[in-house]
Amino acid sequence: MDGVTRVYSKHAATKGKAENALLAAMKERQDQGRQPVENISFGEVARRWLSSIEPAKVVVDERGEETWESPRGRIRRQTWDQYEAVMRRYLIPGLGALPIRSIRTSTCDAFLRSLTVDGKGSSNVRIGKTILRQIMSYAIRHDLYVDANPVLEVDRLSRNAKKPQALDMPALEAIRAAVRNWRSEPGVPGPAPTSALSDVVDVMLGTGARIGEVLALRWQDVDLSGEVGKVSITGTIVEPRKGPKFRQDATKTASGARIIPIPRFVVDVLLRRRLESPATNTIGAVFWTRNGTYMQAWDC
Repeated sequence: MDGVTRVYSKHAATKGKAENALLAAMKERQDQGRQPVENISFGEVARRWLSSIEPAKVVVDERGEETWESPRGRIRRQTWDQYEAVMRRYLIPGLGALPIRSIRTSTCDAFLRSLTVDGKGSSNVRIGKTILRQIMSYAIRHDLYVDANPVLEVDRLSRNAKKPQALDMPALEAIRAAVRNWRSEPGVPGPAPTSALSDVVDVMLGTGARIGEVLALRWQDVDLSGEVGKVSITGTIVEPRKGPKFRQDATKTASGARIIPIPRFVVDVLLRRRLESPATNTIGAVFWTRNGTYMQAWDC
């Protein structure tokens, strides 16, 4: 395609054959104008795409907080890490050697279905489909693929979503007791356990919050002044595959910021921890380390 108007003519024994020859010639000309500049492997295109969306390095201050100097990219570092892991484990081994031009809807459909075994692996399918769609869009934008995005026509893949099951009180108390008694037997080697693990578990059970959200709680997020205590979920602790861990002032999803009323046993935990909070806890973390930073999951 060069924007120049041309007149085409074809001759044949019959009108129908001439028309068919003319259409074939026009399609050939059109296809020539749409040929990709490269015929490279899916794996190479995938690596180019992943590099193109990699976010810049997060800037973390001495307290473990993400600073305002941190760039705000299209995706967060933990999302990129997840994309990289799924691509490395599944997409590259499964599709990497194929020429990018050979990828079809049937190719994508068969590959995505192969990620589930006995009904398990739906999260890999969901993330894999997202990555595959974006890789093919990247290929189209860079003239490496000339057809429509083949992932758009992949049939909807069924998900075996499990219905959430709430814990009853006996089960909840059994979990709390097991955590409190962990490593409490005489003769267990290593440092004596602290209350940190049981406190984290109690707050998780009483709020339904993720562990990263619980560890990101600050005293400014806690309100124990009324008849019913409340905590505000405003951030999460991020543990990227590379680089320092930090508190991200945003939850996993846009709807994640919320205010949660808490039961009495969580109020008791928070009251005790507030009294125990040392002077070195200058960041006001509900779950602190002796260095004055936010506790990580492996610290509990």
